[in-house]
Amino acid sequence: MWSTGFIAAKYALPYIEPFYLLFTRSAITAAVFLLLYLAFRVPALTLRQARQQMVTGFLIHGTYLGGVFAAIAVTVVGVYLVVKTPNQ
Repeated sequence: MWSTGFIAAKYALPYIEPFYLLFTRSAITAAVFLLLYLAFRVPALTLRQARQQMVTGFLIHGTYLGGVFAAIAVTVVGVYLVVKTPNQ
């Protein structure tokens, strides 16, 4: 399931900015988890736990995936420019 995000990013990034794609993906995930939270009536996190989860989420999604998505976007555009450039 995790690696499908990289496949989707490869095909989506020619049409959308990397960090907007990451924001959209995170917003959809947050909505799904909110619905699951409400459906299963899970106990709320403490403030300390919530803070730790937010820092971890930022580091994973904001830095790691943001960098990967930006690299995929540059690579896709770079390959396109190399392939479409006429021979000299």
